[in-house]
Amino acid sequence: MKRIIYAYLLMIIVLSACQANGEAMYDAGQVDDLKEVRLSEFNSLDSLNEEFEHLFSEEKELDIFRELIKSTQKRQQRDEELIYDYDVWLVYDDNAEKGIHLGKNDEDRIVLKYIGESTDEYVASEKASRKLIDLLY
Repeated sequence: MKRIIYAYLLMIIVLSACQANGEAMYDAGQVDDLKEVRLSEFNSLDSLNEEFEHLFSEEKELDIFRELIKSTQKRQQRDEELIYDYDVWLVYDDNAEKGIHLGKNDEDRIVLKYIGESTDEYVASEKASRKLIDLLY
């Protein structure tokens, strides 16, 4: 009986670890409170270019970014060939701020990475990627 319980617990742990790969960005929970997005040209990995060239604050534009962030799925390893295009500065209603690198992969999917926090990358859905590509590219 103990062996069955241990096997069952081990199976739960393994399944939980597998599901962690598909987690969304942790900003997905507060993204409804997004009030502004600032965009600058990407310069270097894990460094924010603060020379913002674009500001998005209209609801229609913010909804595109909200949908994008909510649609992301974490991937295990960084795509070493991906060169990011933009740095994105997210500003929330409570004035919390977060920096993200943004790029487009060979499959025309948007890839996001938090600046300076880890090597984790998040890939957005095809639909959300298309909307942002139409807005930015």
